[in-house]
Amino acid sequence: MGAILDFVTRYGPEFLIGLGYTLYISMLGSAIGIAIGFVVALLRGLPIPPLQWLCRAYVEVLLERAATVGGRITLGERAGEEPSKAPEWLRVWVEGKASK
Repeated sequence: MGAILDFVTRYGPEFLIGLGYTLYISMLGSAIGIAIGFVVALLRGLPIPPLQWLCRAYVEVLLERAATVGGRITLGERAGEEPSKAPEWLRVWVEGKASK
């Protein structure tokens, strides 16, 4: 118990500072993402076809990128593991997303 108390006493303030920065960056990133999403949604509603196409392409690229990156991490490729260790249904789903 003494080691834990020593650890918390020694590193607690730095941990709290790091936690504060993490929360700040998360909230800032969320606010920026919401603002960009709101602007893109408004622009998609305008009756200007080229602008609608650009906004639709922007959204599709971001959605596909997130699904592909998330799937690769889930399949274990990032950790250097064999992708075949993932369940069959997950490999089929990720490969289908990546090929689109």
